[in-house]
This record gives sequence, C-alpha cells and structure tokens, in this order.
Amino acid sequence: MTRALFVQRTENDNNPYLVLWDNVDQRDLWRKEYYGGPPNEGALGLPPSAWTTDSNLIAFAYGDRSNAIQIYMLDRDGTSTVTVPSLFPPSYIEGLSWSPNQQYLAFVAESSMNVDQFSIVVYDRETQRSTVVCKLRNGDKPIQYRPSRLIWSPDNQYLIFDLGGYPSEGNNLLAMDNIHSGEVRWIKNGDQGYFLVGWSPIAPWLAPK
Repeated sequence: MTRALFVQRTENDNNPYLVLWDNVDQRDLWRKEYYGGPPNEGALGLPPSAWTTDSNLIAFAYGDRSNAIQIYMLDRDGTSTVTVPSLFPPSYIEGLSWSPNQQYLAFVAESSMNVDQFSIVVYDRETQRSTVVCKLRNGDKPIQYRPSRLIWSPDNQYLIFDLGGYPSEGNNLLAMDNIHSGEVRWIKNGDQGYFLVGWSPIAPWLAPK
C-alpha cells in the first residue's frame, strides 16, 4: 500500500484535515480542511471511501462547512479532484462501491428533502452523469433500512445488496438490481436470515450463506 486517506489533527490546528498520504515518500499529496463526513461520527470520523481496483482513484463523501455533502474523486497523486454530480441534496451517503471495470461508482444516498427515503445511485465516469437506479420502496412505502453493502457482479450489470431487519428484525432481505433497467429482484424474504457472500467469477450466480 503506497497511498492512504486519513483524518489528521494537530495541536495547532483549529480544524482537522482530510489527508492523502504517500507512504513511500512519507509526505502529504493532498489535504483539505475537514468538517466531518457522513455518517456523522464526530469531527474525526473517517468518511465513506472506495478505491478503484487499480488504486489510481479514490472516491469519498465529504461534508463542507455548510454541512452540504458531496462525493469527490481524487487521483492517487492528489492533483485532480472531480465532484460527482448530485441528483438531490443528500443528507446521508454511504456504501461507495466501484464496478470491476471501474466505470461505475455506486452508493446509497438519503434525500435531505425526504427523510428515510434511501436510493441507490450510480455515477458513470464516461458520461459523467449520476442515475438513481433503485428507490428502496415496498409498494408505496419507503423501505427505511439502508443497504449495508453494495456488491457488483463481474459483468458490471448487477448490484446485490441486503436490507437487514426488514420486514421483521433478524431477517435479511437480499435484492439484485439491474443498473440499466432498474429491475429489482427480491432473492430472500423468509424466516431465516441470509448474508451476502459474493458472486461467482464467470457467471452471474450468487452464493448466499
């Protein structure tokens, strides 16, 4: 590992900094004053983040001085920063996950205008556009449990996620989402809890536990 993203605070600083660190040259590559990231874990809470598979780009959620939340993408040298466009003002972002081909970034967002309404959003690096691929609803009612993880299929077409605790505590509801059609398939909704394991490497098969 030659790069690390962490929160740093010294005795002389009024506010902490979010730092991209070069572990080989032992120096900062990039730093920005940090006001806390979602979920709100206090001033030193590390924001949700995810590296691409080639480790050349990191995406992270960042809260600014006005408490507005954005997702930024930063290259491994700290020289280029891109802001992921928002479709709505989010009050909560987590679960950042890159597709295997590094074209898509998926994340879970809660709208500040509609509390407890969680959506799965996918950002396309080629088109530079964000799309809501799934609004988590059960009929007309929002599902108030956010996915704990987003796992991509090897062909970059599907996301698998679980909604722990719905419809009753202790159950894990697995769902598969086609990011192009928006189709959601509920895989398990029974008495026994299921947990995510992963996709097979050569075919879109899932191994729940």
